[in-house]
Amino acid sequence: MIHFKQRLHRMSLWAVTAACIALVTGCWGQVEVGDMSIVMALGIDRTQQGMVRVTAQVINPATMQAGAGQGGGGTGKGYKDHTSTGKTFDEAMHNFLLSPWRPLYFAHNTMVVFGAAYAQQGISQALDYFDRNREFRRIQMFAVSKGLAQDELATTSGIERVNARTLRELVEHQNDAGWTLPSIQLNVTDQLLAASHTPLVSSLSLDSRGTPTVSGIAVFQGDKLADFVDVPESRGILWFLSQVHRAQLLIPCPKHATGSHTMGSPTPGSPKTLAIQILNSQAEIAPVISGNLPAFHVKVRGVGEVSRLCEEAPTKRNMQDWSQVTSSVVQQEMEAALAKVQSDGVDAVQFGTALFRSNPSYWRAIAKQWPAMFPRVKVTYDVEFHLIRTGMSSKNPEHEYTPEIYPPASGRGAIPS
Repeated sequence: MIHFKQRLHRMSLWAVTAACIALVTGCWGQVEVGDMSIVMALGIDRTQQGMVRVTAQVINPATMQAGAGQGGGGTGKGYKDHTSTGKTFDEAMHNFLLSPWRPLYFAHNTMVVFGAAYAQQGISQALDYFDRNREFRRIQMFAVSKGLAQDELATTSGIERVNARTLRELVEHQNDAGWTLPSIQLNVTDQLLAASHTPLVSSLSLDSRGTPTVSGIAVFQGDKLADFVDVPESRGILWFLSQVHRAQLLIPCPKHATGSHTMGSPTPGSPKTLAIQILNSQAEIAPVISGNLPAFHVKVRGVGEVSRLCEEAPTKRNMQDWSQVTSSVVQQEMEAALAKVQSDGVDAVQFGTALFRSNPSYWRAIAKQWPAMFPRVKVTYDVEFHLIRTGMSSKNPEHEYTPEIYPPASGRGAIPS
């Protein structure tokens, strides 16, 4: 009898314990997806009154039904733009809490677009906010609009239902083409803290049709926007940074070129151009300390692929000449880009960082004078590209046609003798 009571007591304890466990399971702080606004992009502008306006682009669940974008379900654009204003960026973000909208959720934010007016006065407050807020990921992409960030987010283009994804894909595609760079938050922060103190961010603008386009690179001096470097000079900067991987060079053919080869490439459809597809490139920046002003030696090595030949028949001599011409064109782009950033007094090619890595003690001695020294530094170049696919046909198939060879002289369909 006593043994039975002990077993009954133990079973009762187990039952109570199981009930308690069932009651405490789950996430106490969980928020259902339907109770929050998923932010995909932020636009940060400074108004004419000096206020900071933040535009949050959130997913619109009413248009994002199953099958939307694949031909079924969902109508209208897949996002809504909410705005908040404050004296500072922190205040504008806090004021979102006072709005009647659902709480904003930033873990899926993919783009941050700074308006030019805001970026010119400094983006340090926004960077500090992003670093401290655990919801923001370090892989969100930064861009600077030549106009208003709010206008960039409001445009509707591309096949994506959320414009933030369209903008990010646009920047990524132009990065592949060699016109801009992947300016994710982590990279921008690293460049801000590097010796050159010159972050580089993709720049956006609206064309005559109101369609967003990538217009090159926005160059910062510290946290403040210094200037925009447009295409094609932006690619010249990327050669220095080893960020050109799939660019296409269109070079006038030697017998059609007037004078020396220059950066002004003809249109892609021109039959009088040599088309070179860059496969990879690597730059090495070597500081040379001599006298009161350091110099730099830039060595570039790369591989290119011939995607269209000139009209003359390809020969070994042609390939050697075209390799030299490709190297010459790349060097011209680098020289033009360096002249641009030196005139701005902004070390966008990261010479200061290379000097610090090479000789930290020397850098510490001249760091304060570097902004005045950079525009005067001399640079020597050693650029060499190797071209492959030397046996590619140089003529259109139509050029091989003659009436005498058709129909074929032998085989099926031949004319009887």
